[in-house]
Parts: sequence; C-alpha cells; structure tokens
Amino acid sequence: MLWLCLLPHRLALEALTPPADAPLAVTERRGPRRWVVASTLPLPAGADWGAVQALHPQLRAVGRNARAERAALESLAYLAYRFGQPVHLELREPARPGEAPVHAVWVEIAASLRLFGGLDALLAEARAALGGQPLSCRIGVAPTLEGAALAAQLDRPAARDRQELWDWLQGLPLPALRLPAETLAALRDSGLRRAGELLALPRDALARRFGAGAIGYLDRLTGRAPDLRPAVRPPPRYRRRLDLLGEVDSAESLLFPARRLMQELAQYLRARDTGVERFTLRMRHAGRAPSALELRLLAPSRGAEHLFQLLRERLERTALPAAVRELELCAEHFAAPEAPQPDLFGGAGRRDAEWRQLLEKLIARLGADAVLGLGLAADHRPERACTTGMPVAGAAPARLPPRGGDDGGRAPRPPWLLDPPRRLAGPPAVLGAAERIESGWWDGAPVARDYYTARAGDARLWVFQDRADGQWYLQGIWA
Repeated sequence: MLWLCLLPHRLALEALTPPADAPLAVTERRGPRRWVVASTLPLPAGADWGAVQALHPQLRAVGRNARAERAALESLAYLAYRFGQPVHLELREPARPGEAPVHAVWVEIAASLRLFGGLDALLAEARAALGGQPLSCRIGVAPTLEGAALAAQLDRPAARDRQELWDWLQGLPLPALRLPAETLAALRDSGLRRAGELLALPRDALARRFGAGAIGYLDRLTGRAPDLRPAVRPPPRYRRRLDLLGEVDSAESLLFPARRLMQELAQYLRARDTGVERFTLRMRHAGRAPSALELRLLAPSRGAEHLFQLLRERLERTALPAAVRELELCAEHFAAPEAPQPDLFGGAGRRDAEWRQLLEKLIARLGADAVLGLGLAADHRPERACTTGMPVAGAAPARLPPRGGDDGGRAPRPPWLLDPPRRLAGPPAVLGAAERIESGWWDGAPVARDYYTARAGDARLWVFQDRADGQWYLQGIWA
C-alpha cells in the first residue's frame, strides 16, 4: 500500500474564512492559560496570548472553532477521493495547554498510480487540486499512514516502500516523531538522539518503560502493525455551516464565503460521483428569523464555478433583511450529471449546454416563477392540452401529430387559442367533417363539442358547437 497524506498547517485559521489582510490570531483557553494556535502573523504555535497582545496590540483574537475545523477537514477528505480510496481523517485535540491539535487526511493511492501516469504525475495533480481550495496543505507519501504524516510534516520526498521508509527513519531526529512530549524528554535524557537508535532498542523494554502507546505508534510508523482507522464516507445529504467573523450587511460581501461553499460542495459531489439538482443557502441573522435562497438547476451539475455564478446572480439581486452572522448550505436532491460527448459534425451539444446555462442564469436572476417552459398535457380539451412550468433540460420539443385530409397536412390545433372562447352570433361556414371531443366527466369540467375548420376572408378559424346548448364558439385562429 502507498498512502498520500494531506496535512493542513493553518487549519485553525483557514477554517474560519478570515477577511483578507486582517491581523488575526486563533487562540485556545484552558483554565487560566490562553495561547495562540494559529495567526496571520509569523507567531509560534503555543505562544502566550498575553505576551503576544503586548507586542502586537492590533492583533484581533478569536476563539478556536473545532466544529469548523472538522467541517473543513471533511471537505479536504472529499477532495482526496479523486486520487483513490479509502480515505481516512484524523482530528485529535491537544493533550495539554500550548500544544497544537493533530489533524491530517490520508488516501491510498497505490491503485491509482497507473491511472495518473505514475507517482510524480499524481502528486502534480494533487498540488494543482490543493491550489484551488482554501486550506494550505503539505504533502507526504509513504507506505504507512504515520510515515506519510511524518513525511508531510517534515516536507520530505516520498518513501515508496518500507525499506526506503526504514532507511529514512534511521537518521531522523528524535523530536520529529509524533510521540508525547514527556516520552521524548525521557528518551532524550536517556541519551537517544535519532529515531534509528530508538527503533534498535528491544520492544519489550520500551513497552515496560513507556507503555503500549509508544510501541503502538512505532509499529504503525514502520508497518509492523496495521493502522486501523474508520474510512470517511460522504453522507447522503450535504449540510455545511459557515460562521462569519462578525456581521455582514451587504450581499456583495457574502460572495467570498459563498464561493468557498460552492467549492466544498463541488468536492463533495466529486467524491460521490454525482451532481446537484437543487440547493438552499440559509442565512442566519441577529434577532430575526433565518432567510433562505433556493436555486434549482435544469440539469445536474458539479462544477464549482458554474454553481457559484448562479448563486452570485441571485445574491447580487437580494436585499438582506438584516446583517448575516452565519451561512448554511443544504443539498438533498442529487442525480448523475450527463457526461459531455464530443460532437464531430456541428456543435449541437455545446449549443444545448449554452442554452441551458442561459436559462439557469435567467432563473437565478429573475426567479423560478419568471421563466416558464411550454409543454403538452395528456388532455383532449384544447384549453388544457398545453401546460407551463419550469423548463426541463434535454426535453424534446413538443410536436402535435400531423393531420392529413382537406387542410393540407396542417396541425390539428391552431397556435393561437382564445381564452375564453368567443361566442358567435350564428353558425359559420364550416369546411370538412367534424371532430368530436367528449372529455372531462371525471374532474368536474365536462365538455361535449364538435370542432370544425371555418373561413372568414383570408383567415382560417377553429370553431366548435357546444352539444349541450347548441351554441357556436370561436376558439382558435391559424395565422
């Protein structure tokens, strides 16, 4: 096996979507101690907040948000699915004040090397994919999960097999190992300086001195013991909450966090190999009920930029009822998107896609009630044979069956219908035989009519006689 580790090194800060160029520090408090976890300034993790505040009074402190960190890490795990499976995730809280939380994502890539054209090509693809998402990550590759995490932490070249990993560990400084601080201090007091010296010691003696935890870590690191972790599986419904740092009172200012939400939704859709048909963006306000924007697509999509452009069209024309404190994206309706096929003769497929995107932008800009499509209903009554509704992507154009005979093959229904039909003073001069329609007795709107084609000068009319009262009516005109 070969594992690729994605190790975010500013997760506590980047999970909060801080404003650009804002001096910010994420802090953690435990008892009387408060320390820095991550910062926009080059500060060491674990620095005392009081001392930092005295040196940098302009620095704003926000509390660490473990829920936001886990959500961002899960989104990174969904991105990792494009390189292989299974995918594992770790988010471990710090053991003592001043320590940083442990977080990482792993994906098994041995089965994907041939697909990507080798390890170097896969790593290049991984770096390109990481460049389009908000978390800054280091990459490590090794035949064990702990080895890959260690390689990412130290930013070293890949170890492709266990022998190469073992050779690398021999000269590794002992403090680089992910062991508890007190264990590392005891090993240093014993005169050990290199990981190779530690691995050469008898395992039984190490277990008696430092416990099973240290031995378990070393065995997982070197591959002597299996590393059993639950795999990350995308849930059937998508929900992502994003806390905003402060209150946002303009829709334009929501575009930056909205783009991030669309990127993370696209990563989830890629992990599930599906597309979204409809999603809802809920906005929570201070002292008011939440508001929501619902967007419907004509065809399933999983393109982050496409989804963001639709959401942007709606946001730019939305008046916020109050300042926004939190965004929540919900999606429950999914379907597999159509795979684009190359068109050898002409660009019909491309034109259909462009037309669909135009309709989706109009719906996002004007609302679903302002853009309607026409269709046919299975009803013989002319006034109920046509329907209006949301346009359907890929629907074949509605066509009426041709009619032969004395009308020269024209359609049996004129394109212009009067609503309601206009009553005539007397019987018109009709042409041809009657078409009788009797329907609707089951829904409370029965009709019994004889339809004819008639002429009035150069115009061709569609008339009928109501068999219930014998009156004549004009219902349609052919242009």
